[in-house]
Amino acid sequence: MSGAYAVEFMVSGMNWLTTVGDEDSDRRARTRARLRAYGRGVWARAKQHGARPVCTYMLLVLVGGRAESPVLAAETLKPLIDAGTDEGMWPDDDPAHRVMTLYAPDPRRLAAGVASIHMLVVPVPTRGAGGVRWTGCWTRCTPAWAPCACWR
Repeated sequence: MSGAYAVEFMVSGMNWLTTVGDEDSDRRARTRARLRAYGRGVWARAKQHGARPVCTYMLLVLVGGRAESPVLAAETLKPLIDAGTDEGMWPDDDPAHRVMTLYAPDPRRLAAGVASIHMLVVPVPTRGAGGVRWTGCWTRCTPAWAPCACWR
């Protein structure tokens, strides 16, 4: 499908959060804020290089430089996705807009203490063949390859 694009995030071990981490709530909040600010800059650069806003989408997330399951990256990933919302890449990351997230390990080796997250954003049409509704974004959005009605 045309319109898909990838964005790379490099995250230091100091800013890495997992769903099973032992950080206190204040440290987690500060780390999430740093990740979100960093993510806004990455998404802004992606837009400058041609990444287009989507209404409904899937994410393929490749996590590299970490030994644990890529699913544990969800805590680090969430502020980066929220930053995409902040930058207008999609209206929201709720299930009506982000219809699927697939986590997979990135087998490439990285320097110690650095992790990479590659997000492949794949637009999903809001209507299938014959007008069949694929997602819950029926009233607010046009097909994924066109600007979302939310931005008009």
